[in-house]
Amino acid sequence: MHSIAAVGFGNQADAYEKARPSYPIDAVQNLIQQLNLTDNNNNNNENNDETQKKEKFVIEIGAGTGKFTRLLKNHKNLKILAVEPVENMRIQFQNIIPDIEIIDGFANKLPIESGVADAVIAAQSFHWFATRETLLEFHRVLKPNGKLGLIWNRNDDSANWVSKFTTYLLQFETDVPQFIHYKWRNIFNECQDLFGPSNEIEFQHYEHNCSKELIWQRVLSRSYIAAMNNEQQEIIKTNIYKILNENIEEFKQNLNNDNNNNNESSDVIATPTTIFPYKTLIFWCTKI
Repeated sequence: MHSIAAVGFGNQADAYEKARPSYPIDAVQNLIQQLNLTDNNNNNNENNDETQKKEKFVIEIGAGTGKFTRLLKNHKNLKILAVEPVENMRIQFQNIIPDIEIIDGFANKLPIESGVADAVIAAQSFHWFATRETLLEFHRVLKPNGKLGLIWNRNDDSANWVSKFTTYLLQFETDVPQFIHYKWRNIFNECQDLFGPSNEIEFQHYEHNCSKELIWQRVLSRSYIAAMNNEQQEIIKTNIYKILNENIEEFKQNLNNDNNNNNESSDVIATPTTIFPYKTLIFWCTKI
């Protein structure tokens, strides 16, 4: 496990849970369909034995605090096992979703039997362990023709203020694996003996009700920021607030102008209709 991930996510599991965005329903539903995990039961006419036959077993790798797991849980035909190596993340997960099992484990060494999973899913995490060793392990635990599904949120840098925000943070990433560099894609080219051709779709996603403090907590939940000392974090926080203040008119969505003309505060980015734009990528392939 990468040392920055271990320290950063361990330090800021609480910020991760409070501030990280969820995933758009259309992206989640599409991924579920592509992984052949949809529930086709007619619940009014199915007996328990028939329902049991149609249950699908899903392993979620790097489940964190369960941001994506909560959306999987809405599909009652899924039996979910979550895997997360950071203890503080597992504690958050267990407090929020006590009825879903979560275990300690690493993507390249899963304490799971071979050939048992209908699908393996990694949300906002695969870039941390994108190696052949990992794909070999996924291949091992999947059933024949089992599916691998990946999903990520990323900042939508087509918005000028978001581009400034992202560019500022990029300088602190150094050698930390990041989704937006897309190096994780290379491993699939190298492992065509394990998984068939990949597919991907990108979705637009808008997160509402963003205060400056929420956005700062979101920054703080990034592993490489969370691993810094308090003094370094305060400098970054000051500069993030400066970017937000200088560009406030770009991301204010004052649809309720009558209620807000005389109610602006330095602590609030905008009204409850303020959005933080994201893109959400889903990616999937099939075990050979």
